Amino acid sequence: MDRDRITGIIDFLPVPIILAETDTGQIVHTNPKASEMGFQNTKVISEFLVDQSMSQKWLDAGNEPANYQADISIDGCLWTIDTAIRRIDADGQDFQMIVINTMRKPGDYDDNATVAALCEIYARDGKNALHSFLQTSAVDIGAFSAAVYEKRKERYVIRDEWRSRRSVTISILSADYEVHPEQEMARIGQIKRAAGLGYAHFIKLYGTQGVLVYFFDDPVGPEYQPRIEKFARLLRALSPDAPRHGSIAILKQGLDSLRQGIAIWDRSTKKLLYENKVYNALFGGSIPFEEDYRGIGPTDHTDAAGRHFRLNHTVTRLGTRRLVTTHASDVTRYLLAEQKLAMTAKTDALTGLYNRRAGLEMLKDIYIKYRKTKRLLTVGFADIDGLKLINDTFGHGTGDAMIRSAADVLKRHVGKEGTVCRLGGDEFILILPDISVTEAMQKAEQIKNGVSRCFVGGTRGISISFGFKQAEYTKEETAESLVSVADSDMYRDKRDKPAD
Repeated sequence: MDRDRITGIIDFLPVPIILAETDTGQIVHTNPKASEMGFQNTKVISEFLVDQSMSQKWLDAGNEPANYQADISIDGCLWTIDTAIRRIDADGQDFQMIVINTMRKPGDYDDNATVAALCEIYARDGKNALHSFLQTSAVDIGAFSAAVYEKRKERYVIRDEWRSRRSVTISILSADYEVHPEQEMARIGQIKRAAGLGYAHFIKLYGTQGVLVYFFDDPVGPEYQPRIEKFARLLRALSPDAPRHGSIAILKQGLDSLRQGIAIWDRSTKKLLYENKVYNALFGGSIPFEEDYRGIGPTDHTDAAGRHFRLNHTVTRLGTRRLVTTHASDVTRYLLAEQKLAMTAKTDALTGLYNRRAGLEMLKDIYIKYRKTKRLLTVGFADIDGLKLINDTFGHGTGDAMIRSAADVLKRHVGKEGTVCRLGGDEFILILPDISVTEAMQKAEQIKNGVSRCFVGGTRGISISFGFKQAEYTKEETAESLVSVADSDMYRDKRDKPAD
């Protein structure tokens, strides 16, 4: 495949992607998303990786996507990234395409995992659920302390606080907090000796007002605020202010307000215990988890509308019962992008046929399969006559048009059961399952007649030469040898033609 075409496609994809040489690890292209993260074309892969041994693992990735997690350093800052890596061919050279799925500070949870973990804390109905919520969310964003205040009568009183070290606890906010919230937050930040501080208000279902506060050792920018507000909305949903006897119903209402699909199952019976509205709308109570000797792995699902979902399952314990919490993520955009790239890597840009690598791999797979039962298989080698003369006389644009016309005729006559791939230039391979060499030669005559009616530059028709080899499945025979013999046979056909 043409390298410029690959980089053009990569630049339009909505995920960060790096293209590196397989032999050297030299980064040759980064799309805009990857460039924004700090990756540079002037470096090699090993310069970013903290663990140098990971570099060879990345460069050894094959044609199927492989997932890796690694720690990297960009401009002195440490990050943890999750990647999907696969080898691709461009202009006859091997490259590694590195797709960055997530990039976060070391020790941070990814966003979906954090939401799932916080939901599980309350699903377990533990005595210290709020404290665990504060700890998990604070660690996620790098805060050394987190506190939640709720309004009682006219004052905001602390409900709980988590701290990673000894520090002052502010049990109550000042009476004029609602009038001057920023001043009050600055005051308690000084008391706790925090270099940075972030907070978000929330109002619960039955009117209880609250504020969630995080304290940091370093100044924090505005990029933290959306995450803090998300935690506040989640806390409002998971920690209702209804009377004790109605708390379960209110908890369900809170979970129904989330955009993620969540379900809880009994592990032993696979009985659905709870699903929120999003999960019910997506799956209607179906798609339970799958369990084997390795445990419970992720589940992939495609709905009737063609959307693709990844369902991650986490096991928790509630008394003597074991529960499974399912969290559904829509991965349609990423999967379609990956499929588009995979298809592009197999396709010849000029003709739309399979390219050299894809065609030879397909022939090898079919040969191995047919060899087991000695089924008929014939391989053809086709070469357009006089391409150089056409290019020299009418130009390469006309030559390309000739190749496309011949490819269309080949594909039409080979049919759905057979396969045509372009080796390069004016050469093609025909894979003809369940067809003898005699039948293949009859198809060749039909193709020659069809190609002769394709005119180039309005002055002359196209001719094409063929060679065929039927598989005999001898000990020495291979898929590659079939192509070689068909190629030699094609040159005999070309020599036997009368000179123009």
